[in-house]
Amino acid sequence: MDFNVEIINNIRLGSLRKNDKNNEKIITTPNCILYTNTGMIPFVTPDQFKHLISENSNSSTIALQLSLPHLTNLLNPLNECKKATNIEGLGRFIGVEDCFLFLATEDIISYNFFPSTTKTLTFSTKSGNIKITNEKYIEYIKTFSVDCATSMCQQCDSSLSNNRTKKGIANALEYNKQMHEYKNKNKNENENENEIKIISSICIAGNKLDDHVNFVNEVVKNDESFFGYSLNGIGFGFSPEQQLEIYNNIIPLLPNDKPRICPNIGSPTQVLEGVSNGIDLFISSYPYIMSENGFAITFPINNNQMVDDNNTDENNSKTKLNLRNKKYEYDFTPILDDCECYSCTKHTKAYIHHLLNTHEMLANVLLMLHN
Repeated sequence: MDFNVEIINNIRLGSLRKNDKNNEKIITTPNCILYTNTGMIPFVTPDQFKHLISENSNSSTIALQLSLPHLTNLLNPLNECKKATNIEGLGRFIGVEDCFLFLATEDIISYNFFPSTTKTLTFSTKSGNIKITNEKYIEYIKTFSVDCATSMCQQCDSSLSNNRTKKGIANALEYNKQMHEYKNKNKNENENENEIKIISSICIAGNKLDDHVNFVNEVVKNDESFFGYSLNGIGFGFSPEQQLEIYNNIIPLLPNDKPRICPNIGSPTQVLEGVSNGIDLFISSYPYIMSENGFAITFPINNNQMVDDNNTDENNSKTKLNLRNKKYEYDFTPILDDCECYSCTKHTKAYIHHLLNTHEMLANVLLMLHN
């Protein structure tokens, strides 16, 4: 797998390219990695998902984030499936083999802080809390046959105490070190086409900028072991001003020729801010959260003027429509006049308003397809 990037008008434009067994996967950057639950985009039916893939077949491959807490119970079934049918990897098992698959140890929707150690990472699953070592995590990566995986990292945010911040950073550094040691011991594997591509997880925790800078300086010493870098934690609790300060101090320390990933960045304004500061890929649950709460995204970009999407007045927002609002009861226009998505070409605001207020699941499906 290769990453190529060039800077045009101060914006990084590039592509991730992988020659798979049966086809070539290409992601143009900047781009969004879609949030999934157990490997599927929430509210999007399998038939609609296949349609989305076919729509993107001539452009950029759809990229999906896989959260390990959703998938830990699939390790044994996948191994048994491989023995019985020769079907290998999570992508073929759940029908998303044509997508770019990114595995991470955190679920960006449900923030849970669990005390971990330098040897084990603790997180919550449907079966309860579990602990995994780096060796176990590598077993998951190999069995799932994903395209990229982040190194292990605790979920952290800006509100942690100094002691928890220091411990989270120390643990994340050790997880990166363990992955570096694994890559060094398996250099022969690194040279073949099935090499495990690891994204280094940078633990952005607490409000001390020096901690973030020191962390990055330590991680980049082992740059040859990592395919890219992920700014974990920047989407949890940091204000736009704090995020900008982190970008200004962290991004210049990262190698220019490797992808930078930003998990849990929410609104379109934050995405554009990240792009302008050198981020290549975003993992976002924003479309899902908007759809779940009955909102349709109508974010406009007029030349160089960005619209503020922090407006708390839902009835006058220029970036989203609250389709539960009674004023849409007899509005028989599409969500956006110039949008070519299925929801806008086939249905109206009034119909989606009706579905939302009668608690029909189709409302969330149509909103998700649009958002």
